[in-house]
Amino acid sequence: MRGNLVVGLQLFFAVCLICSGSVAGVAGQPSQSDTQVTAVSATTGPLFQQNETTTPIRHKDPDEAASEDATTALQRELAARLSQRLSQSSVNISQGEYEQAQAVLGDDYSELLQKYSEVAEDSGVETTAADFEQAQEKQQSLSTQVSEYQRTQEAYREAKAAGNDTRARKLARELLRTQNTIQQNASDLNQSYTDIQTTLGVDTSVGQQEVRTVSENISETQAQIRDAEFTDTHLRAEAVTQNGSFSDPIRMSGTLQTASGEPIESQRVNITVGAQTYPVTTSDTGSFTLHYRPVTQPLGTHSVPVRYEPTTASLYLGADSSINVSLTQSSATVRIHNASQNVGFNDPVSLRGRVTANETAVGELPLVVSLGGQPIAQIATERNGSFALSERLNATIPTGERSLTITTPYTNRSVAVSETTASVQIVGRTPTLTATTRPQGNTSVVVSGQLTGPDGTPLANTTVTVSADDHRLTETSTGPNGTYELALQSDSLPENASALQVRYADAQSNLEAVTTVASLPSRFAPANGGILTAIQQQPLITVALVGALLSFSGGGMYLYRQRQSAPAPSSSDVASADEETPDATPGDTDTTSEQAPPTLESAERALADGHPDDAVVLAYTAVRPQVATQYPIDTQLTHWQFYNAAVAAGIAEGSALESLTTAYERARYAADPVGLDTAEEVLTTAEGLQHSLEQDDVSDPDT
Repeated sequence: MRGNLVVGLQLFFAVCLICSGSVAGVAGQPSQSDTQVTAVSATTGPLFQQNETTTPIRHKDPDEAASEDATTALQRELAARLSQRLSQSSVNISQGEYEQAQAVLGDDYSELLQKYSEVAEDSGVETTAADFEQAQEKQQSLSTQVSEYQRTQEAYREAKAAGNDTRARKLARELLRTQNTIQQNASDLNQSYTDIQTTLGVDTSVGQQEVRTVSENISETQAQIRDAEFTDTHLRAEAVTQNGSFSDPIRMSGTLQTASGEPIESQRVNITVGAQTYPVTTSDTGSFTLHYRPVTQPLGTHSVPVRYEPTTASLYLGADSSINVSLTQSSATVRIHNASQNVGFNDPVSLRGRVTANETAVGELPLVVSLGGQPIAQIATERNGSFALSERLNATIPTGERSLTITTPYTNRSVAVSETTASVQIVGRTPTLTATTRPQGNTSVVVSGQLTGPDGTPLANTTVTVSADDHRLTETSTGPNGTYELALQSDSLPENASALQVRYADAQSNLEAVTTVASLPSRFAPANGGILTAIQQQPLITVALVGALLSFSGGGMYLYRQRQSAPAPSSSDVASADEETPDATPGDTDTTSEQAPPTLESAERALADGHPDDAVVLAYTAVRPQVATQYPIDTQLTHWQFYNAAVAAGIAEGSALESLTTAYERARYAADPVGLDTAEEVLTTAEGLQHSLEQDDVSDPDT
């Protein structure tokens, strides 16, 4: 009986959901979140033209769905709605409506997918939820790529019209790369559509057809550009000696011709063998030779790819070939120079070095750099075997003498290196922790603040504890900006507590422990037997006080009316009264102030002190929260994800933010420091961006 009741309720809710979806489509003008897929015929967009009519998705009869298992019916209904959104988005892409294509697969789609995931988990068919999520990601990516292709194509046409053949050829090669990405993405997306339809029986034909149309139209357009700009080539490669290693290189010969057999003569070209690129000069017959030194190729006998890599302005297209080789391993030596000796939190960990094998430089060799057993960077050697690193020290490496280790990320490859180490002393630094309190109603108190490094860098995802009178109450983690906030119930506080202690302490960190104190609001502090305590403990006193106040208020009104006809007091009386009036008692104040986030002023000070890298990082950190607030954007994104989100949100100052983001990346991650002149330009850009954001904020009628 109980089981029948549960099944009945499931059926009831499934039918309600289906009916609500049907009614929503009839009861008025549909919103963007309820857009249904409609047939598309002879639609002409800025890039594509539709000549076929697509077929609308067929909806299940609610009576038929109700006759099935309730969970399955609900799952199929949610799947149909997700499929509708995917199809509508693909129609938008084919019509050149890229923003609409993104919006259809935005927050509403994600919420619907979350509901579907929960139902799918109950029914044991969880894989389709991943298919829907993958389809969302790939279709949003496809929208971005097709939009980029259209913009680049327009720039190509402008260059051709202006007679700038060199620029046109560069843009044509960029279009070729974008087209290849679109082709692969479209293929993966249609596979997700197929998996969804096969597993659930949901019709995805509209979406698949639209994606195929977009891909085919771009292929046709690109074929015309390719024929107009480029010449196909043919590459022949042969290993003269098949056995070899890095120390005993393989001699290789080859010939480069056009597809029609004409030699590409006396040209300086790049030939890539495996992962190594070699500049060579062709003869009058198009032939060349080189010595191949394998670096990252696996050991043993196998085929190695060979490719002709034309420059962006070249008339020729690339060509592929291969050679058969048998490789043995060579040992290389890593020499470290100029490694940092003493570093603290957010200081740059710097080093330089060189890798050689039998005194021959090993170029393009990946290296992993670890400090205290934690990987901190992955770099690669230059062609001359040199490498450099400048990576900021995070808080997770404890103080003391730690080993800086360099090795390769793999084994059984053509070049092997022995683990090389250097010693680095990690010193402790004291962070800044702020705390303030405020009442929240009559039963709770809110404590909030910020944890920053010694240089003002916000410390995110870091645990702080809250105590009162040495009694640990709770703990919380800081957010992306190093801030925290939590509410405490008054009954959880010790009886005589007058303040809260907020503490950061991590034995596995290079930041020192720090504690700050915030006074409790007066209503939560001990009353010391005052009138408030008496009122709380003796309710009869409250009644008496209320009665007395009423009596005095009545008498006061009588005296006021009587004095209306009395003469006004003299100025000397007023002065005398003023002299007798006691000073107002100041209220409780919290002397703990919050640490301000980085500002452009702090960036200017860093530049004046001769620290251009720090100035750039501080300038970016100062402007980024203002962009995130105004547009709004998830603050946990990486710098380039943040930039892309800002552009997608319609930021007018996109070029300025791009310049600032590029400079930040260089200052934060590149081995070479930013120049003073460059840093000054970055600060000027940041000031202009901040000013524009403030102007936009003032002109916003909703602000």
